[in-house]
Amino acid sequence: KKMSVSFHSTLSTLALGAFLCSLVPIFQPGYDEVLHTPRIFKTSGSIDDSILQSQLFACSALTITGAMGMFRLPPRSPDCRSLFFGFCALINLCITLMAMSNFGSFSHCLIDCFKAPWKFILPTALTVLLGITLKLLDDAIVGEMRGRDSIPFAETRISASILWGCQIYLITTLLHTVLIPFYFDKTVYNEIYVQYIMDAGLEASSIALFVPSVGQTSFLALISTLSFEKKITSNQAKAAVALTSLIFFWDTFVLIGSMSLAPEIFLSIDEAGADLFLDVGEKSHIYEIMLGATVLTVLNALRKAGVFKAD
Repeated sequence: KKMSVSFHSTLSTLALGAFLCSLVPIFQPGYDEVLHTPRIFKTSGSIDDSILQSQLFACSALTITGAMGMFRLPPRSPDCRSLFFGFCALINLCITLMAMSNFGSFSHCLIDCFKAPWKFILPTALTVLLGITLKLLDDAIVGEMRGRDSIPFAETRISASILWGCQIYLITTLLHTVLIPFYFDKTVYNEIYVQYIMDAGLEASSIALFVPSVGQTSFLALISTLSFEKKITSNQAKAAVALTSLIFFWDTFVLIGSMSLAPEIFLSIDEAGADLFLDVGEKSHIYEIMLGATVLTVLNALRKAGVFKAD
């Protein structure tokens, strides 16, 4: 008997198709003359309003279908799977909201993060997301192994710990960004940081940073589901994740890596604009706080595993 396709599967397929279509105009592999780095998607130049709207619509659709997928998890799913899908749903929500805000769309923004309630909603959501990721790190070290083989590159305790440790750093950079309204007002942000982005010709970089990340997270959730249902092998799942990660996350890694490891690139473009962004990290101590939280999480997990028990 032929099985019918569920309503959620139909919506997810349509959302994924719309998302891929929205990426076609910015799919421009080559060399970025501004950042002096290889790129996959358009990272410099202006943003076309119609293209941006289609991308934000597609990201919203993926976010909604991802949240709906949480209710399709089998009863008594292990923490590694329930937390994983919760992580995927929430990070897509946070990134989509950031893409709609002053931090992503700039002059086209739909959400003003310098005013309540959005000034507080995004930092709160990202803080909750960091809490979930810390819980995933704890589960990677001391949680049960059941269900772990369906999450690509998180099948073992070591690989899962590395995966979630890297995610903690990436999410911290997002939290770093949304903390700007707590240290600078909107006028200063627009006159210094946004103007710096515009003058540098990097307006499109925000979309290259946020939009493909939503697609990759959705693909990761889909691949994990197919692996759990034994429709693809573990090696096929890993290959699919590696390929999609290379395509969708390349520009994200380049942009974040450039800001963290080679800030002189941004300082050379506009020192005042780059200083504003870098100054928030120093004033908030967000990286030191998250490093401490990560270390404490690891130590607590090792304690629960009995590593520190006396003989």
